[in-house]
Amino acid sequence: MKYFWTNTIWYIILGIVSIIELTFGIINNKRKKILLGLFISIVGATVMCEIIIMADFKSYSYYPKILPESWQHFKLPHAEYYWHNESIIGNYFSQVSVSATAILLAARNLKFYWYVISTILYCLVEELFLFLGIYSHNWYRTWMTFVGLIILFGLTKLIYMKSLKGNGRVLNFIYILFGLLGINWFTSPGWFMYLFGVQTLTANWFSTPSANAASMYAGLTFLQGITAMTTYFLKPKWWWYIIVSGFLFLQHYLLYIFNLNVFKYWWGFGVFSTTWILGTWLQIYILDKLYDGTSNKSFR
Repeated sequence: MKYFWTNTIWYIILGIVSIIELTFGIINNKRKKILLGLFISIVGATVMCEIIIMADFKSYSYYPKILPESWQHFKLPHAEYYWHNESIIGNYFSQVSVSATAILLAARNLKFYWYVISTILYCLVEELFLFLGIYSHNWYRTWMTFVGLIILFGLTKLIYMKSLKGNGRVLNFIYILFGLLGINWFTSPGWFMYLFGVQTLTANWFSTPSANAASMYAGLTFLQGITAMTTYFLKPKWWWYIIVSGFLFLQHYLLYIFNLNVFKYWWGFGVFSTTWILGTWLQIYILDKLYDGTSNKSFR
């Protein structure tokens, strides 16, 4: 509670505004499922992009101060993991917010000047967060946010209009894949295991543990997501799902035996792999139902 009124409260306000925006964008709209699916996909795409520039290229950091600061030296295996997880949480507040605004602008078919007004407001919020010290820049600058959001809002409108006419299986495949990134990060038990120091990702692709962790999670989500989604859309016999699940489990096992995915306790690997694979199938099913009605082509 030490930082609640100085740091956390501002992120909570941002989250509340995001929920209001998303609700107002979807309510009274006949295509609620498409809008919700598109929202999840946009969150996944923006989270992936921001993790790349935030973790891999050290552009900026968030300080929501939601995690107890004592975890910096007690719960987590490396002090930097604390700041990485803090930034990941801040990242989600940020990307949920801009995604909700993108959905609102598209669903309400607002004029372009509302895109500019919304982008300027986000730039002002960014400057406010910098002033309050709950967010910081390294090489990144606010004008980059302006350019990025104008592009994001415009693309969201185009994707939404195309979805109303029918995407086809290929586009839905891409949207659902990004949707997996939006859901999987916080629903996967791996993130919680990582958060509590039960799991450690040891790849040395980048110079920092946080960049390695972010890249491994995103890479695993894409690899397993593409494999499972291809199976799902081909609609094979039920026993194929068991075979493919075994193949996905083998991928996890290879990471484990080559010490790229290390667990502090013996049960960690089984819990992580089983829930990740079952969760992937469930997420694909849910996202496919949300995009139901936009597919006018088949893989078969």
